Amino acid sequence: MKYHINLLTLKKPNALDRTVFFAMNYLRYILVITQIVVIMVFLYKLKVDQEIIDLQDAVNQKKEIVEIAQPLVSQAKEVDFKLTQIKAVITTQDKILKSLSYLLATFPKDFFLDTLTQENGDILMKGHTTNAPLINVYLNKVQKEKKFISATLDSIQRVDTGYQFTFVFSFLSQKAK
Repeated sequence: MKYHINLLTLKKPNALDRTVFFAMNYLRYILVITQIVVIMVFLYKLKVDQEIIDLQDAVNQKKEIVEIAQPLVSQAKEVDFKLTQIKAVITTQDKILKSLSYLLATFPKDFFLDTLTQENGDILMKGHTTNAPLINVYLNKVQKEKKFISATLDSIQRVDTGYQFTFVFSFLSQKAK
């Protein structure tokens, strides 16, 4: 039989021994885990910083696009305004053409046209005739067909050759004038 005899007495570990034992066995694991967490936080911060830089670049690019496109937008607005004005002029000219075509198509054979002018949405027709009742018939016909906003006999005078008349036909409203 063998006996194992330990002559050294077991002494109770004091606080310093326990601290050294803890530092040697467990503290190194805690330090390694802490370092891993610190590295992970550092990498996450790098990722977030890169996203911020990318977003700032995207915002700067969009600002540059807006600055570059600004003259094009202003030119497009100018062109749109001009097109609107052109459309209004063409519409007015079309109304004038239709009105004149109608007036000349319905103009009685016994009338003699002296002047035909157009100003500010009104057509001024001056002429003469030998048949006075035909003036009233023509005016009533134009008024009944309602091709104009207003159709009026502005003046009628007796002259040596018959009757001299002036018609005023309005084809635009007062707002459009």
